[in-house]
Amino acid sequence: MNQTINHLDAAQFDTTIRHGTGVTVVDFWAEWCGPCHALAPTLDALSQRYAGQVNFAKVDVDQQHALAAEFNVRSIPTLVFFEDGQEVGRLLGAQPKAAIEHALGHVLEPHAHQH
Repeated sequence: MNQTINHLDAAQFDTTIRHGTGVTVVDFWAEWCGPCHALAPTLDALSQRYAGQVNFAKVDVDQQHALAAEFNVRSIPTLVFFEDGQEVGRLLGAQPKAAIEHALGHVLEPHAHQH
């Protein structure tokens, strides 16, 4: 199964993330950002690894200033993890694959720790 990473504008973000269900990782990035490009193959690999479990999306901070400001994205790349429309975690910088998988594990594990 070949899963693509969608590039979201504000309207698509509302539909896909705010009103969506399940887990989505949003990569806040920019075309001029070297570390963002370095992270891209890792995210592509993870999107295949977690196909059917986790959606992956990108938001270009240069084109979507309001979204970047709303989520207080001050440096890029920033990965923001959403579950059922709510932010449940984030990672800053070009993280190694293992660190992203570790963070995803926390989001995907059953929520036994909640009351």
